Amino acid sequence: MALKYILLIILNSVFMVTGQLFFKSGMDKEQILSIKTFLNVKIFIGLCIFGVSTLLWLYILPKVKFSIAYPINSIAYIYSMFAAFFIFGESITLTKVFGTLIIILGIIVIVQ
Repeated sequence: MALKYILLIILNSVFMVTGQLFFKSGMDKEQILSIKTFLNVKIFIGLCIFGVSTLLWLYILPKVKFSIAYPINSIAYIYSMFAAFFIFGESITLTKVFGTLIIILGIIVIVQ
């Protein structure tokens, strides 16, 4: 697989996680899902970023085998762990680190 597509999948993962971070940040102020939720600026930004991620994914899918592209996209779990630590103050436990290492190993095996 061309490096270009690996980098696009990684970029897609970054957009996915960024959109999710905006969702989380916006929903911390919303306790229930309502019309008001979608008027929340952070939720709206998250939807826009997630939309970009979806468009990028639609570009990638016809060019890369799904059985390769989707597992590479799991790198999003790694980004989300670090983002949760730095943005929301969540802990990084030994279990999370071990799980992340397994994901990285899996990605390496799949792209070979």
